Amino acid sequence: MTVFSLLELPEELIVVRFCSHAYAAAIDQASLELAHIIENTIELRYLLELGLAGMIDGPPGPSTVRDRLQALRECKTSWSAGKRVEDTEMLSVERAPAPFYGLAKREEVIEGIRDGSAPLVSHQYAIDYNQDLFAYIWDMQASEEGIFPKCSFASLSHRYEQHPLAARLAFMVCLPVKDRGATIDLRCCGDLIEWTTSCIGHESEELVERKDMILLNWKTGVIVWHMHGTRQQQFCVISSTQLVVIDSDGSNRCALRLYSFDLSATIDCPPMTDSDCQCVLALPMCTDGVYERDIVAKFEPQPNLAPDDKPFFSPDPDVSLLVLRIYLWQPDERNYDEDKMDWRYPYAELFLLMVPLETLISCTSERRESLRGTVVPWQDWGPGGTRMVSMDFETWNTDESVFGSRVALYEYTFAPWSKDEDVGIYTLYEVHKLANESVPVNAELGDDEERPIPMGVTPGSAHSAGQHEVRGGIIKSDDDWITDVRGWAEPIHTTFPFRKTVKVIRSPRDNSDQIHLI
Repeated sequence: MTVFSLLELPEELIVVRFCSHAYAAAIDQASLELAHIIENTIELRYLLELGLAGMIDGPPGPSTVRDRLQALRECKTSWSAGKRVEDTEMLSVERAPAPFYGLAKREEVIEGIRDGSAPLVSHQYAIDYNQDLFAYIWDMQASEEGIFPKCSFASLSHRYEQHPLAARLAFMVCLPVKDRGATIDLRCCGDLIEWTTSCIGHESEELVERKDMILLNWKTGVIVWHMHGTRQQQFCVISSTQLVVIDSDGSNRCALRLYSFDLSATIDCPPMTDSDCQCVLALPMCTDGVYERDIVAKFEPQPNLAPDDKPFFSPDPDVSLLVLRIYLWQPDERNYDEDKMDWRYPYAELFLLMVPLETLISCTSERRESLRGTVVPWQDWGPGGTRMVSMDFETWNTDESVFGSRVALYEYTFAPWSKDEDVGIYTLYEVHKLANESVPVNAELGDDEERPIPMGVTPGSAHSAGQHEVRGGIIKSDDDWITDVRGWAEPIHTTFPFRKTVKVIRSPRDNSDQIHLI
């Protein structure tokens, strides 16, 4: 067998072998010959595309590199990766197909799994295909101490019998108040179950609303984190040791509270308080005219994959996004009712705050133990570590879809010029450090129609493609300020790299479903 030294290879090939996507743009400018080599190297092009999209290579499969690269491109351009859909009915579950992502449709028809009736609404169950887990609320028991919902953990592959790894036959926790109405949201996060209970009931003849936030290790049966919250609070697990509580207390100041937990704990964690957090990340101040602020959080670090799934690629957890939809409610003087002396129709401003996971992790790593609970002002972490955009409340009042470092928004528009078609406008935001980099182009791979270009940032307050430079659906602008709003006390300036892509799709009027990310 012939043996040769790697250093005997041409210099260009040595550089290609070890260069990363971070240097692609610089190489393109420095050496046309080397750029040509990169453009004609399919494997390297694939890795560059993955890096710029915030993805890592998935498990090995029969697909060639060229096919996987094409699938990656189609996912980036169409972002029609599908989304797991869970019906409101407890016993019917469906995950839509994701052809660009490489996932087939999955259906679960669950029969005879509950013997009782739980008078609850919202997500009474959660599914984790990777863990073969089906967690569900199926009964409520009343006693003198209170009302206890019962949650069981079943195996999807063993006819919904008790999961062999579950430590408890059933998990029960007392509702925070003797309820008049309650909702329970369940969500699977690997070994963890996010459990949120919201109740309305009476205390001392006063109608109150309470919320319990619980993080349960279903394999050990131990509560690793617990907090008695308020109506305005919600939480998301961002790693195996950390979670964030989003606190929108209705005042002019809201915050993100970062907590740590021990996944290997052997005893239940006592309820946490605000002072137990690692640090508090303050959000921007509002004006006195804002009488209420609502925040809806979304964080989906990974798709719900089954063991036999073979996706073309998987998201890089280091570039996951926490997405906050922020409503600033204000009275609208144009709708003032002189007879009733009030504002009948409130005025709302809507913003999307995208917080990369690396920003949250860096904020906690920089805080020493002696500084637990320290409040970090918005100016110290927000402008350089996040991206905020302004949206039209009436146009964009729909749920966003989050996948890795990407956020997709959907606007449904009636098309008066057509009796058979309507228009769907899809806006995709990609938020990661390399969002403004360019990708080498290879004409042989079919990039003639859509050639990547260096992408800049887009303004937070504008959404009309006609106001910016548009190339192949990609919007460019140098404005990253939000100034023309009434709700924020000061102009908002965020500089974390991102790019915005707008795509208009005409669809039949009888099929106007949104295109979601996985």
